[in-house]
This record gives sequence, structure tokens and C-alpha cells, in this order.
Amino acid sequence: MNQRRSIPVVIVLLVLMSLVLTSSGALAQAGTSGVTIPYSSRLTDEAGQPVADGKYDVQFALYDAEKGGQLLWSETQSGIAVQGGALDVSLGEAAPIPNKVSEQKDLWLAVSVRGPNDKDFTLLNPRQSFNGPAAVSALTCPHSHFTDSWNGTSSSYGLIVSNGGTGDGIRAYSASPNNNYAAIWAVNTDSTGAGTAVYARSVKGFGVYGTSTSGAGVVGKTITTTGDTTGVWGEVASSGTYARGVVGWATKTTGINYGVWGESESSNGTGVYGQGFTGVRGYSPYAAGFGVSGSSANGDGVIGDTTDGVAVLAMSNGTGVGLEVDGQFSGNLIEAWHGPLFPDRRFYVSNVGNVYADGSYTSPAADMAEMLPAADGLEPGDVLVVGPNGHLSRSTQSNQASVVGVYSTKPAFVGGSEDGADPNSKIPLAVVGIVPVKVSAENGAIQPGDLLVASSLPGHAMRAPVNPAPGTVIGKALGTLNSGAGIVEMLVMLR
Repeated sequence: MNQRRSIPVVIVLLVLMSLVLTSSGALAQAGTSGVTIPYSSRLTDEAGQPVADGKYDVQFALYDAEKGGQLLWSETQSGIAVQGGALDVSLGEAAPIPNKVSEQKDLWLAVSVRGPNDKDFTLLNPRQSFNGPAAVSALTCPHSHFTDSWNGTSSSYGLIVSNGGTGDGIRAYSASPNNNYAAIWAVNTDSTGAGTAVYARSVKGFGVYGTSTSGAGVVGKTITTTGDTTGVWGEVASSGTYARGVVGWATKTTGINYGVWGESESSNGTGVYGQGFTGVRGYSPYAAGFGVSGSSANGDGVIGDTTDGVAVLAMSNGTGVGLEVDGQFSGNLIEAWHGPLFPDRRFYVSNVGNVYADGSYTSPAADMAEMLPAADGLEPGDVLVVGPNGHLSRSTQSNQASVVGVYSTKPAFVGGSEDGADPNSKIPLAVVGIVPVKVSAENGAIQPGDLLVASSLPGHAMRAPVNPAPGTVIGKALGTLNSGAGIVEMLVMLR
């Protein structure tokens, strides 16, 4: 059986059409009429940016010399999908490479490209050296290694692949549609320690970088049911601004997509765990996206651990969810702890939606309101009365006994507002706190401390008379109005 490897090559000389081609080959697969060779390339412009996505036609040709020489083989592949500049094909797919050609040592590959809007093919110069004497002795293998099993007892490593160039150390492909099969499958069988199946380290770049056009870039899942387990673990030693333990982007524009997804089936496991200045950061710019989503049967959906920074930061630029927490069974939905080793729980949301906090709720707004049915055309600051139908409307009489309060301008807390309920037929009625109110000086100038009642000017309050009737006072003025009409702050105190 015949098979070959090509050496990674970077074209850096004259490139027509402002295209640059970076490529590498892989093990050839032999057939009865010739061989095919997996071939990966990258098309960029002169600035190093990927060419526009689209369908490209590409001609490949093998020669026996870098310039001139004899044409040994050629083919044209049409409609190749190029995304992000990536071009992945198999040489010989349209016309298998003859065995006698693939067995030669000195081969040069010429590539011509025709873009989506181009009429003619453009030859990319120079030709690529497809192999060489030194490369053949180092890389050519006598068989495919398919189904081989390599075994050893080394205490340091089983296999090292070192690429001194700028390309990949290992590149793997799989066409399996089954989630149980992967391009690279790694298993750590030790059950006594805390071994790692895949460990990736980068001096400056990404430890692990995963992308997918429609699936998941990186998926981490623990399947044990006891002990402390983690679906995805990210750790960074750098103190730089952009040092992240785990970073996830969701770039799919349709459907539900996740920047980071972590799942744990262990009773003590964690779906997503991050530690650092920002423990976990998830971001989604799309309406149906999730910044961070954590799901756990009995353990923790999301854990963020930090000393001085942010434990969990979740953002959404669309109408989607910054942070979704799915708590099953009897666990709390959200918990926030303070100090090392979780000594003090400061805040939590129970699995039935109750919120508990050790500290205060702080807001720039200063009143509490209830959402109630109301007539159309009302405005914040209006003095309101309740009508026979139970709906709120603007006051119209001085000392009106049916007065109930003021239309809240910016309430800090709103009651009576169900998730998903139509807010158009309701308005917030301030019942406690400080709220701006429309006032009139028809009963004299208003000074701080004056009691306020409804005035004859619709929707306005005025200074209360001496011994106001029960049920007419809506609050106590905190501001001053000497004449005319205006707005003052008022402490709500219905009586």
C-alpha cells in the first residue's frame, strides 16, 4: 500500500491576486488507480487577512522541478468551500495521483485559484516543495499505522511530536458523525489520583482553542458520580489583563448557542469552574445565546472563585441570557460566598425563586411601587385616584378622597409584575419611599414638611389644609414650590 507525507510549506514570495497560501499535507491513502493526499491550506490577502468566504475553484499540478520541468499530474476541484481562509481538500480526489508519481522524491506542487467573482484562474507563485531527500527520510512511513497500538511504560511521556516550524504539531481528521468518536480521543485510566486526559499549555496564546461551525468548540463533561469532578478546568498563571482560565465565544447566529457549556453528573462536581481575577467570563452577542450556562444534577452549575476580582461575569448584547443557572432537585439556583474555602454565604436564590441576602439592596431610585391597572395617557409624577372599575386615573378635584398615590418615575422595587406579563395596561404606583410628584401652589407656597393632598389641577398635589380629611393625604413635601406649578420630591405616607 502506498502512502506519502508532504512537508508544511509557507509561500512568502510573489503571490498573484493578493493571495497567500500556507499549506500542509498528511498521510496519503492508496487506491487501485492511485493515491489521495489530505491537503490543508490557508488563503489570505497580502495583509495576512483571510480571503472572503465563498466557493473557490482550485487547480493542482505536480511537476518534477521547481521551475519548468515536466507535468506529472493535474486536476481541477470546483466549488470548494473556503471559510475563514481555510481550504481543506484531498489531492487526487478528482483525479487520483498515479502511484509512480507519488513514489517520486522530488515533487513540486503548483496551485491556481479562481475566486467566486473571478473569470480566470490565477497561478500562485512559487511552487511548493512537496517533499525532499531529508524530508523523505524523516517523514515517509512504510505503512499507514491504521489500527496500530503503541504501548510503553515510560513515566514521562508516550509520544512527542515536535514541529520546529510555524505549523501544527499534530493535525487529526475524523468524518464520524457520532459524538462518541473524535478526531483526537484521550483517556486517562488512573483512578487513584487526579490525572489529566488532555493537557495543553501555551507560552502566550491559547491553552486549548476550540471552534465549530455548528456544534461546540469545547465540551467538558464528567461522568463519575462520586468525588470532586470538573467538566472544564481552565487555569492561567499570567497576571496580564487578558489572562483567562476559560474563554468561550458563541458565533452561531441562529439557534441556541453557548459561549461556555459545562455539565457534571457528580453529586460534588462542577459544570464550569473558573479561578482568577475573573473566575468565569461568558459572552454572547446573539438573542438566543447564553453568556454562561451551568447545569448540574446535585452539584454546582457554575462556580467562580476570585480573590479581588469578579467571581462570575456574564454578558449578553442581544435579548438573550447573560447567565442561566439550571438548578435541579433541591439545590439553590445561585449562591455567593465570601472568603477563602467558602466560610460565609452572603447571598443566595433558592430553587423556588426566593432571594436571601446578608446585606442591603442598593439602588439610585428611592421608592417601592406596585404595578396596577390604569387608564391610558398617564405620566410619571401624576397624582392618582382609583376609579369605580379599580383602574388608576389622574386626580381632578382638590382634597379628593379616592386618591391613592403617585405614578412612580423610577422605582427601585416593583411588585405585582409577573415574568412575561403584558405591562402595557399597568403602571407603577409608588406606595413607599421618596418619589417626584407634580404640585401646584393653589393653596399657597409649598415648603419642606408640608402635607400634600390632591389639587384641582388634574394630576397635581397642593399643600394640605389644616386638619385634612382622613384618606386625602398622599405624602410630605421634601422640596419647595413658591408659585405656579412644578415638581418636588415627596415622602410617600398615605393617611
